[in-house]
Amino acid sequence: MNIPPLSDSLQRFAAIDEGLDCMIRVDPQNPSREWRIPLPTKSRSLQALSDDLLVLASDSGYAEIDAVSGKIIRQNDVFETGVISTERLSNGNTFVGGTNLGAKGVSFIELDKANQQVRSVAFPGDYVRRSSLTPADTILYTCDNRVFEGDWSGKILREFAIAGFRHAWKAVRTNRNTTLISAGYGAFVVECDGQGRELLRWDCKDHAADVRPNFFGDFQMLQNGGLLVCNWLGHGTNLGGTGYPLLEFAPDGTLKGAWQDAERTSSLQAFALLS
Repeated sequence: MNIPPLSDSLQRFAAIDEGLDCMIRVDPQNPSREWRIPLPTKSRSLQALSDDLLVLASDSGYAEIDAVSGKIIRQNDVFETGVISTERLSNGNTFVGGTNLGAKGVSFIELDKANQQVRSVAFPGDYVRRSSLTPADTILYTCDNRVFEGDWSGKILREFAIAGFRHAWKAVRTNRNTTLISAGYGAFVVECDGQGRELLRWDCKDHAADVRPNFFGDFQMLQNGGLLVCNWLGHGTNLGGTGYPLLEFAPDGTLKGAWQDAERTSSLQAFALLS
């Protein structure tokens, strides 16, 4: 298969390259605005607040980064260790998820603009990946082969699994009140209803030899209903030409385009689109 490139609107982004332990900005229409910086710490979460500002999760909190220059504006070391996921909320506060963040277990904390705790909750467990708040203010999080939804009182509202989840990475509630989950080593993203029943699946099994689907982690739903998915290629520094780390899917689940840079990247783990 001759895989088409990503749509033009998706070709400007920042990304975490876990293989090379760095963060990059890709901007093929303006190469002078591209940059590369070393990661301040291990990181699995990246969010674009605007074309000028990025929020990068760090093991001890989060960093705010100038998206134009790549300069770290502020490093927020709020915890000793254990942070996996961060999300800047519409009220300016920051939602943090990880393990043993002040309380034993899978921990979630909302910090105000001065990094003071507004509220917190912990659930049983010692493993979690990317988490998110739903429009109903509940917490979605993944733990290996299961997806959980809990509230701030510590109650688990629902949990479910889909066959093929292996280190499921990220769960997000859509405006259709469905849930999108990336399956990790299962190498697919699935949309589920409120009972955990599968509605639609995005994968590239038909193009596996070209793409080398390894681990579907970060993703973003596009305005047309499609998805942009990060395909982590593994640990190591020389993986850039072994597969495609960014995959664009049409709304019906078919592969539409892909991106790779074998010379400058190895193994992307998270990304944030820039307009």
